[in-house]
Amino acid sequence: MKKLFLTLLLLGLVCSANAQEKSRVFPEQGLMQFKGLDDTSSPTSVLDGRAADIQNIALDITGAAKKRNGYAFHCLLDTVSLDDDFEAITGMHEIYKSTGSRTKIATCGNKLFAIDTSGVRTDISSGLTVTATSDEDYQWSFITALDYGIGTNNVDPPIKTVGSTAGMGTTRLDFGSTGVTDAKCVIWWKNYLIIGNTTENTTIHSTRIRWSNVGTIETWSNDDYVDIAALGGQQIEGFATLYDNLYVFLTDSIYKISLVGGDELIVITEVSEGIGCIAKNSIQNIQIGNSEGLIFLSRDKTINFCDGVKVSEISTNISGVMDDLFSARLPYAVSADDQENSHYYLAVTDTSGTNNLLLDFHYGIGEWSKHTGINANAFCVANDANAKPQIYFGNYDSIIYQMIDPDKDSDVGGRSGILTSRGTYNTATATGQIVLYDSTATGLTTAFTNVTGATVKFTSGTGVGTEAVITSSIATGLMVTGTTVTATTSTGYSIGAIEAYYTTKWYDTGSAPLRKNFAELFLWASADTSATMQIYHATDFSSAITSTDVSLGGEGSLWGTAIWGTDIWGGTTVELTMIPLNVSGRYIKYKFSESTIDEPMELYGYSTLLFDLEYK
Repeated sequence: MKKLFLTLLLLGLVCSANAQEKSRVFPEQGLMQFKGLDDTSSPTSVLDGRAADIQNIALDITGAAKKRNGYAFHCLLDTVSLDDDFEAITGMHEIYKSTGSRTKIATCGNKLFAIDTSGVRTDISSGLTVTATSDEDYQWSFITALDYGIGTNNVDPPIKTVGSTAGMGTTRLDFGSTGVTDAKCVIWWKNYLIIGNTTENTTIHSTRIRWSNVGTIETWSNDDYVDIAALGGQQIEGFATLYDNLYVFLTDSIYKISLVGGDELIVITEVSEGIGCIAKNSIQNIQIGNSEGLIFLSRDKTINFCDGVKVSEISTNISGVMDDLFSARLPYAVSADDQENSHYYLAVTDTSGTNNLLLDFHYGIGEWSKHTGINANAFCVANDANAKPQIYFGNYDSIIYQMIDPDKDSDVGGRSGILTSRGTYNTATATGQIVLYDSTATGLTTAFTNVTGATVKFTSGTGVGTEAVITSSIATGLMVTGTTVTATTSTGYSIGAIEAYYTTKWYDTGSAPLRKNFAELFLWASADTSATMQIYHATDFSSAITSTDVSLGGEGSLWGTAIWGTDIWGGTTVELTMIPLNVSGRYIKYKFSESTIDEPMELYGYSTLLFDLEYK
């Protein structure tokens, strides 16, 4: 009997050894890290690590993927009118003066405001009607010159402001006898104020640039102008500087202007023919190491990079997203450059409405992500109260936000529930606003004190699938929205939720014809990652996916081949989770998802344990 037991044990060990030889881990070395979106390549040729779909995921230079942080309410710019319609923010800028002081300014409706670091606003219009109409598409461009903020929007006469009501306040810019009444773009270069695409004495000069006398902003000579590619069917769309030169972006071409002095003063050379810029506020100068270049949006629905000599497309991997953009809205795209973290953000429209999609290019690693819920009509980078640069954006409801708040995992504030009643509400600045009540909200006296500026989405009942922005709220549980909505009693709602997911490519693990048994998925994640995140998997291009609720947060639980289940090896900062799969096929893909209010997700890498089967 003892010999028989030893024989069986040896056979078991041999069988176990043989089984172990057939198993392998993919990738063979290291972990599969998280790269950006590729919706252009065929499913079988996407590079390892790239995403087939991605939403509200911030990519990191280390290869990590993180649910984006929420944005924080900064201030509400209403027009102090009894019939306030909560107009869009149409322009933002930080005036950085020679004294070292910084002032954030923004246009909304027909007024110009200064906003301090705590979000307190001051009307600095100085009696001037900044915008003749409240059209959200009359977007302003601002620069700082001689301690003034200079703004143009191609509709109104250009303005200058000191950023307060003191001194000169805000006035129209004086162009002397040149007859200039408006311009599309403006820049301060080599001690000259330069405007482009001008209207002079009622005549539109769409390819004209005009410059001030050196060292001034309101002394102009009638002959100081040049028309670039006149009558060529194009117009000047924007300006940018690169190294020592000025670049003029036309609709279908780019020109470089160099200052040479003397009688000639400037030299103009063409950089690109056939590729230009369609959105003046899409142009950003980015720096990568010791080099720099210009990123911009073109009317052929591509995003391009100009190094000063040549132009190359950088949106090749996201051509699917780009093709779906609404062409008529391309000129109204706006952008921001997060220099500290090497991100270029471009707000665009993928439907016929407003900017509802934020494209995120991490130019430190050359990868793309995309975000929803950030409906930006204007951007600026400005210092916060701690003198740290922050990205601020203005939406279509008079509200300005700090775009990235590291302490938030929901936008502004998170809440969910079911409405119990509906009504209207009047304030000193608005009448007839729709009010939505939830008298059952937990902590009723403080339930809605932190959600002003958040977006409420209606998840069930009347108005399901629609949303609105909360323009004010009170502690007793009412939510005041500035948008007409159909939600009423028994409508379910969700406030501030960020729906984040990362869907991988289809993996053949090195041999497409070979069938495999995919046994387990190993996932490395931050210990802060939500314990309720979901992981999906599917095989062989099937649309049917299997969902697993992952339970993170264990404290050193055992795991191994002797335990079949979702197990965790917990550390202080990183957790390894083993998720059983036990599915067969030639290809496999995963989706990592987290959409719960106030819950984070930060993933570092993953690998798959599998067994090779046969080719049939």
